[in-house]
Order: sequence, then structure tokens, then C-alpha cells
Amino acid sequence: MFLKKIYLYNFSLTTQIIIINIITAAIGLVFIFFANLFLLNNNKNFELQRDQLQIKIDTMNVSIEDIAGYLLTNSVFNIPMFNEESGEVILSLEQQLDPYSSQLYIEDKYLNKPYEIRIFSSDFIKYVDTQNIFINDEIIEIELGQAKDKQSLYNVYQDYYINFFNSLQKIFYRQKLKEKIEFAKNDIFFMIQSIKSQQKISKFYYNENNNLSYNISKPLIKNNTTYGAVIMKGYIKETNNEASIISLYLLNFFFIIIFFTFLLSIMFTRSIIRPIKTLSFLAKMEKDKLYKKENIIKYPLRKDEIGALSQEIKNLSKDLKDKINELQNFSADVAHELKNPLTSIKSSSELLSINKIGEENKKLLFINIEKELGKMDKLISDITHYTRTNAEIEEQSFGYFDIIRFTKVFFNNFLENNKNIKIKIDFEQDEIYVKANESKLSQVFINLIENAISFSPLNSSIYIKVEKKDQKTVIIFFCDQGPGIEYKLKDKIFNRFYTDRNEKNEQHSGLGLSISKKIIESFGGYLELCENNQVGYKGACFKLKLNIKD
Repeated sequence: MFLKKIYLYNFSLTTQIIIINIITAAIGLVFIFFANLFLLNNNKNFELQRDQLQIKIDTMNVSIEDIAGYLLTNSVFNIPMFNEESGEVILSLEQQLDPYSSQLYIEDKYLNKPYEIRIFSSDFIKYVDTQNIFINDEIIEIELGQAKDKQSLYNVYQDYYINFFNSLQKIFYRQKLKEKIEFAKNDIFFMIQSIKSQQKISKFYYNENNNLSYNISKPLIKNNTTYGAVIMKGYIKETNNEASIISLYLLNFFFIIIFFTFLLSIMFTRSIIRPIKTLSFLAKMEKDKLYKKENIIKYPLRKDEIGALSQEIKNLSKDLKDKINELQNFSADVAHELKNPLTSIKSSSELLSINKIGEENKKLLFINIEKELGKMDKLISDITHYTRTNAEIEEQSFGYFDIIRFTKVFFNNFLENNKNIKIKIDFEQDEIYVKANESKLSQVFINLIENAISFSPLNSSIYIKVEKKDQKTVIIFFCDQGPGIEYKLKDKIFNRFYTDRNEKNEQHSGLGLSISKKIIESFGGYLELCENNQVGYKGACFKLKLNIKD
């Protein structure tokens, strides 16, 4: 039961579109996640950073060896000292590391290098620190302009995202170096380690600001005497801005796609929902009859599936109205046709009830009543047949069959008739397949041939011609030698209960041509009275059109 509730069709169309968009966005976010994961874990990025790091380490090792070699050669000597008691300059008893020459050398060659250099004496006194050397006495004038404008929202978002992505890069990068990284120690502690080991040591440290650095400590040892140490620190670039920019652009592109997808889906939804609501409203109006008859209901006109649906609903509504009108008219016609014999029966019964007429007249009245009852019985039978045929037309199935063979076989049953009328069939081809219902077409043929026989004189003939008009239609003509029908009555003769027969012919109710026309129209064809141009056949001529099999 729960699963049935979460089916999309249980929600409104707008909600369905929103849900689909959310699912699409979620799938896009999953794609973005894996794309960023690839960027963060891309071996090429780490290989590039590793190569750059190795170059930096090699450079730092060469530099510290150069510094240590220079200091041991040129800055370790007996330092001149001022004797306060005698006022003389004397030399130190032991050789020491000279701070002045050490600083001059660092200032000259390594002051602007991308790493920090510190030199300590054997007494742990800091002689040189490139971070605290100030040699520029020049005064620089700076013009204070207006304060910088506040960053735009996009710039804030961009900086935040790049910083966030770079922090992730650091995490991934440090995972590769996690076995080599230690928390930063004091410079003195690091120096003591190298002096104790009597050799150069190097370590990766991260400080309190979470910055990663490569550190080297080289003891200054000459003739087994330690004069101090050189410590060098170079900060490591752990991020790849190119990868973060790619990730940013990828995310921006995703947001743009999602925005336009939502925008277009909303527009698309509105273009669907509005006409559907209109159709729903119109259908309710049709049902509740809220509209005035003089007002024309305007259905949505479109060229897509909704337009087709609108047209189908319009046609359905029209067909329903036509059927209702037809039913109303049919009821009125039936009432009228039944009223005539009832009136006659009533009049006859009233005269009989008076009992002031002779036996001969009574006999005539009884004959009249019997005659009118027979007409009513025939009329009711025909009405029942008419309504049943109408219902069958709605449910009939179609098939393909050869109209030439069908016509030959069918009219063989009418070759012998009580008026000795000959039936002549003329056709141009041996086979023509049409789309129709054989049973209903037989009913049409029966109505047409019986009408022709009933109006034709004795020993006359009826002419039936099957003619292929084009590749899509076939025409069948029914022509007789009877009195004919005036062409101005070509529409009226198909009305229900219409007949121009004399009163003695009581076997026809006037429903045959009406139901025949309906049957042929249900096949997609037509039945009409046409002008008779057949030589020797100046009676009535009916023209029937059927569709040929595709």
C-alpha cells in the first residue's frame, strides 16, 4: 500500500515535474561528487606536486650544504674582542662562529629565497634569521586611495569554494605523506637532534596554523668541534589551483544547467497544465450545462498531443450532443408516428362506443382498428430494429473483403422475385477489397434492392454497377426503371419515417434509407441520391461510396 502511494501518478503534474527535477539534480550532484573525487585523487596532480616538492628539497639540501661549507670556512675563527680593563682589542681564546660575517653572507646570497634560514651558535643563540632581517632604510610613500569596494556575492562564494576545495586537497595530500609528517617542534629541539646525531636531519612538520613545511638542520662541525647549526625551513604548496578552478567551473556549470532545467520545466509544465485545466473546466461545463447555448466554447488550439486531445474531446462532446439531439428528435418522430394510428383507433373506438351506427359501418371501423394496430406493430418492430442497428453500429468491427465477389453472391438471392425483375451487375475489375462490416453492408444492400424492387414495374430490370473511382474509393450504383425520385428530395428521403408511397403499401415505415445512410457513414463512406445517367434506367439511382483497403 505504501509503494502505491509514492507512485508519481498519485501527485499533481506540477509536483511530478518538481520531483523529477529534484531527482535529476540529485543525480547531477552525485556526478559532481565523483568528478571532484577524481580531481582530488588524480595521480597526475600528486605526481606533479611530488616532483615539485623533490625539486624544492634538492635545492634546499644544496643550499644548506653551501651555507654550512661557507660558514665553516670563512666564519669560524678567533673573534676580536674588546677588553674593558685594558681598553685593548684581543682575540678569543677559542675559535667561534662569527655572527656578523654569517649575516652578511646570508643577506648577500639567500635573503630573497623561498625558504627561511636560521643560524644558531653552539650556545643556542640565534645569529641569523631571514624573517627578521631589515636592510632597507628607504622611505616609501604610499598614496591612500578610497577603500576597496566590498566583494561581490559571487567573489565571496568563489573564494569560499576554492578555500574549501584546497582544504580537501590538503587532506588528500597529507594522506600520502602521513607517515612522514610530525607536529612542529621548537627550533632548538630540532637543532639538538642534529647535533646529537652529528649529521644533517630533515623532517616534515605542520605548525599550529596547519601549514606543512620541509625542515633541514645541519650542524656546523669542524675538527670535531660543534660551532652551531643551520636550520632551513621551506613551506610546501599542498594545493593545485588549476584543479580547484576546474571544480569551481564544473559546479557553476551544473548550477546553470539545473537553473535552466527548472526554468524550462516550469514553462513546460505551465504550457501543459493550463490547457489540461481548461479542458477539465470545459468538460465540467459540458457536464453541468453551465454555458449558454449561444456561447461558443473555445477549446485549446495546439499542434501537439494536447491539441489532439482537445480536438478529440471537442469531437466527443459534439458527437454526444448530436446523439442527444438525435435521440430527442427520434423520440419526437416516434411519438408523432405512433400518434396517427392511435388517433385513428381512438376515433373508431369512440364511434363504436356510441352504438348508433350500422353493422356495416361497425365492421369497417373494426377493420380500420385492426389495420392501424398492424401499422403500429410494424412501426414498433421497425423502431426496435432501428435502435438496435444504431447500437450495433457503435460496436461493429471492420474487415477487408472483395466487394465484387460479395455483390455477386449477395444479389444471386434476388434473381428470382415475384415481379420477375432482372438484376444486371456490371463491374470493371475482378477484385476490389474494401474495409467495411459485411453484415451491416448486407443490410444496406437489402434496403436498396427491396426499395428498387418495390418501385419497379413488372418484368423490368435493376442495374448495379461497381466502379473503382481511384486508388482509395469504389463507387456502387443502384439504378431502377421505376417512377424515380425528384432530385430536390435528395436530402429529405433520408429523414426518418419519410416515405412517398401510397397508403396501400404499409410494409415500409420510412426508416430503411435513414439507417442505411448511417451504416455507410460509419464505414467512412457516403450514400446519396444521384442524377440517373444510365441509358434505359430512368428511375431512382443511388450512389454508394466505400473505402478501398490500404
